[in-house]
Amino acid sequence: MRHPSKLANRSDFYSFKHNIEPKWEDPICANRGKWTMNFPKENADKSCLYTLLALIREQFDHADEICGAVVNIRGKQENISIWTKNASNEAAKARSQLPATPVLKMRAT
Repeated sequence: MRHPSKLANRSDFYSFKHNIEPKWEDPICANRGKWTMNFPKENADKSCLYTLLALIREQFDHADEICGAVVNIRGKQENISIWTKNASNEAAKARSQLPATPVLKMRAT
């Protein structure tokens, strides 16, 4: 896998659970739950890595509601979107925004 900093501008990277396709037409993703975080380009590799590790290790509350993640490389920033099964499940959406442990905490180096 290439680091996001090595990908061309306007690249997209998808990481979804087994048997879930990264498209809204997939029956599991059909209710279009999604939330997005924006990171400066200089934090692209670390933020992507930490998000993927949090998904793999199921560090999010309501991990069963999460379908996968999409990383978009755009100009001077990257966007990471976490797709959930249901946009109307506000409790899961609110609780899934941060992992149970502070994996996504970013520090300037």
